Amino acid sequence: MEADRKDVEIARLQEQVTSLKEMIGRDIVEVRRRLDELNHEHARNIERNREYLASPLFYQYKDSVDSRLGGIDRSIANQAGKSAAYITGVGLLWILFQIAWHYVK
Repeated sequence: MEADRKDVEIARLQEQVTSLKEMIGRDIVEVRRRLDELNHEHARNIERNREYLASPLFYQYKDSVDSRLGGIDRSIANQAGKSAAYITGVGLLWILFQIAWHYVK
């Protein structure tokens, strides 16, 4: 009787070991699948990152664009100031001409 109980217990433990091995096998397959997905995603990220500039290059490019735009802004403002001065001068000459014409008549 004691031997039968031990045999039953051994059989039950062997079934548990077998089911645990199957579960571990399925888990290993799932872990390998996920690891494969991660490796592919990592490769895709590396490929995607090739399209972007590194930070130092980006800021160098941004600084050069900013300085060019600043130069353009200064020259536009300078030209606007010159145009305003020219228009003011022409306006004053026109007014003086009108006043002189009024008295000459």
